[in-house]
Amino acid sequence: AVYRAWFEMTQLLNMPNPDSSSPMDFADEAIAFGLDEGDVTELTELFNEVRYGHMDPESREERALEILRHIESEYETDDETEAEN
Repeated sequence: AVYRAWFEMTQLLNMPNPDSSSPMDFADEAIAFGLDEGDVTELTELFNEVRYGHMDPESREERALEILRHIESEYETDDETEAEN
């Protein structure tokens, strides 16, 4: 679920070289895109802990999904506001 949440967040971005981009590159792009810096930072930390730190993904699953839901709700609200203007 942590990988899935990370992947879903990165799908919102238009990374020029995704195969050679680091998680921090994705995080920087996500923040520049307008996603909440706190959400992006925390989800990036969770991803790094699981991917590179070999930490238990199950213990981080719920929080990763909460962050993803928040990102999606903020993104949908921003899209709806832009469509109305």
